[in-house]
Amino acid sequence: MPDVKKSDKWMGRLGILQALILLFASYSIIGAVISFQEDANIMADETCTNVMFGCTEDEEKEIKDFMDFVQGKIIIWQVAWGFVFFVGLYFLYVSFRLMSGTDIFRGVVSSKVPEFNFSDRQFFVYTVIAVSLILFSVGFVEASGINAVLEEIEKLDSDGEEIEKQDVATVNGSVIGYCNTTFLFLILIIAFFTRDKPGSDEFDSEENIITSEDDNSNVDNDDTLDSIDMKKEQVDED
Repeated sequence: MPDVKKSDKWMGRLGILQALILLFASYSIIGAVISFQEDANIMADETCTNVMFGCTEDEEKEIKDFMDFVQGKIIIWQVAWGFVFFVGLYFLYVSFRLMSGTDIFRGVVSSKVPEFNFSDRQFFVYTVIAVSLILFSVGFVEASGINAVLEEIEKLDSDGEEIEKQDVATVNGSVIGYCNTTFLFLILIIAFFTRDKPGSDEFDSEENIITSEDDNSNVDNDDTLDSIDMKKEQVDED
């Protein structure tokens, strides 16, 4: 088993917990989007088939075009959160790698690109940063899609009332991004207080040099004593 620091083990365990939360959130949001898609289709069908409030041919065409537009936005949301789900799986692997020091898939990228040869802790921190950026990007996609749908609703609305737009800071992607960024700060605090002391490697190397010099001096002294003993033996024989 590889030797893993206690701080890395705890950071890896927290990362696994955060990855599981991310997987659960993305899976739940994908399910909610699919349910919304089904409800929207049912509402559109019931609007034009209602006996009392049926729609004309032009209205039916407008509703159909609107639903096609909404379907396109829903597909984009599903793809975005599906990508987040796979990012969560990769985050889970990186966290497990930090916790256990496993060699699975290690060096696949760094063997071809030496600049990417990071330590497990560095790789974990960079992954958390990347996850936060991805979540905020998904939040921007969500907000822009919702606002585009709201603009289409305003065009269909006969009253002409302005509908309040969706704020980027309050959508699912941004909210989960805030949580992941908070987790990032926690990890950075742990990493800062458990970092290796500066100069420890130099101390080890100096200690090895001193030890090797002592060994060499001992060897030289032994050789000198052996040569003196040999000279004494030759004198005694003479």
